Amino acid sequence: MEINRNEPCPCGSGKKYKKCCLQKQNVVQLNEVKEERFFQQKHRLVNMLDVFIQQKLIYNEVTEIENHFNQRSERKIEKQYRRPYVSFYIYFFHKFKNGLRGVEWFYQENHSKLTAAEKSMLETWIKLQLKLVQAIEVKDNVVIFEDLLTKDHYPVRHNKEIISESLPGYGTLGLLEQFEQTYYFNGARVLVGSQQLNNVVKKIAEIEQQTKLSKKEVLANYFPELLAVSLTKQIHSSPSVNSEDIPLLEQLGFTLETANKFYTADILEFYKEKTLGKSDSTVRKYRTTLYDLRELLERATSTSWDQCDYSLWKNLISSNYTDLFETMSKTQMKDFTSVFQAFMKKLDEQYETKLAKDVVALIKQLEPATIC
Repeated sequence: MEINRNEPCPCGSGKKYKKCCLQKQNVVQLNEVKEERFFQQKHRLVNMLDVFIQQKLIYNEVTEIENHFNQRSERKIEKQYRRPYVSFYIYFFHKFKNGLRGVEWFYQENHSKLTAAEKSMLETWIKLQLKLVQAIEVKDNVVIFEDLLTKDHYPVRHNKEIISESLPGYGTLGLLEQFEQTYYFNGARVLVGSQQLNNVVKKIAEIEQQTKLSKKEVLANYFPELLAVSLTKQIHSSPSVNSEDIPLLEQLGFTLETANKFYTADILEFYKEKTLGKSDSTVRKYRTTLYDLRELLERATSTSWDQCDYSLWKNLISSNYTDLFETMSKTQMKDFTSVFQAFMKKLDEQYETKLAKDVVALIKQLEPATIC
């Protein structure tokens, strides 16, 4: 039913409709139009940025950055979300040989071709700084997020497409972009619990102390490492898990559900044996390969090493292992082969099996298909 502009407003205010709710409806509609235009421009600019990066980098360069990011983030990101996160990393954090991040490089070469609105938005993106925020209150159509480092508050538009969960206590590492009086998350993000957020706060303080960088510099330069910490679920101590081993188990991707599997103790002992007192690069090599091994074994139905015969390894490596990656670099494949071979030799000695030689030969057969 249409309401005449000069009739009393149906809300009961006593004012004419044109002086009351009609104006409110116009304001709402105007805000919706502005918001729609904001997201259309954002989507268009992201597409332009993505095309620019594709034109500047050859496939091998993109793969190298992706592998580097996955190693630094310990591949804690689920496979279907890795590509969006890699793009996010390339745009806002990775510095190319020219010293510029993706958004800065794109702006340098294209700012004169952009509209005034696009140029302004891109300049805003360049200034965005990573924040560690936690939802503390849901109010009307916004979720109030608190910066855990500065205690600043940010009203984030409550939109299920923008915030999949808005329970107080949850938070994320993300970039907050202001629009009108509220904020939106720019780029990839995953909401995690308060314990994981506290672990990130501790990690930032740890890196601060080690590097003498400021909190802002740590957030800008250690995004993959902080992301890995935020996605690590705590393993609580139990009779079969020593409390001092919990950080190592978490580095290898073990969770509360998998910390007591038949393979846990052997993988952990091997990791400790090979990395004690070693360089960061050596630790990273063993951590990455054993993380993959743990993931492969989680996919199997075996309940003991006795059930892990050649046919099982063949299935895991030829099918499940290749599913973990689209491509691998020669260095990555070399590291995996050497670590895996050493681990299989250890199992052969401990359990009197003879699988190491055949299994490593099987891995090497995969090189043409997996190496970029």
